[in-house]
Amino acid sequence: MISKENFVQTIGTYNETSGLPSGYVYSSPFITFSCSSITAPPGTYILAILEKETGSSTTYFVGGSYFTTPINIVVVAPNLSPDPYEPNDVQTAAYSIPLTWNNDYTQPVIRFK
Repeated sequence: MISKENFVQTIGTYNETSGLPSGYVYSSPFITFSCSSITAPPGTYILAILEKETGSSTTYFVGGSYFTTPINIVVVAPNLSPDPYEPNDVQTAAYSIPLTWNNDYTQPVIRFK
């Protein structure tokens, strides 16, 4: 049995209220799941298609001879965007930050343009 506590993100849900007749299949594009972004933190996960019969509290992995679930996936952090202060991480291209001192005994106050 699969526990809801282990779910990280649901990409989509499809409710078949009439049932799928024997011998029928769902072909693309009739069932398509998508999301605008992955909210899971970077790490290794499983991606699975799950099914639960109406009225049942038990959830099962969907699988077959052509497509098996779950599959392992790796979520990676997005690349950092460059900024004007350090566009290429080399000292010679570092941004000059003007400093203003309040007096000889205090830390500098940094003011960005």
